[in-house]
Amino acid sequence: MVPHGLAVDKNGRVLVADRHNNRIQIFDAFGKYLTEWTEGLKFPTDIFIDKDQTVYVSELMRPGVSIFDINGKLLARWGNEGRTKEDPLFITLHAIAVDSHGDIFVCEVMGMQAGTPFFSTRKTRMIQKFTRKA
Repeated sequence: MVPHGLAVDKNGRVLVADRHNNRIQIFDAFGKYLTEWTEGLKFPTDIFIDKDQTVYVSELMRPGVSIFDINGKLLARWGNEGRTKEDPLFITLHAIAVDSHGDIFVCEVMGMQAGTPFFSTRKTRMIQKFTRKA
């Protein structure tokens, strides 16, 4: 319900962000359903798989980023923990990508989340970069 992003792994499996069902569905290259990941996902919006087959997922309703291994094991998750409602790190995450250095880029869209106007008291951050520490 509301498929919102997809990625293909090295084995040709297609991972689909099934936003309104709070899951990542996985299909083979011919569309046969294989499995799904639900590990606490909240409206996943996009998926990126890096060269090491690490899976990055942006989520709209947490909002935040979840990182999985290629088998669906949750490796890390972060979002607005420890932030005030007036200065959230994320509001409307919609896209995610990772560059060759391992830096993570997330993109937001205008809108509302949990009653907080996007252009609230925080600075507008449509694209954010998180640099990987060595």
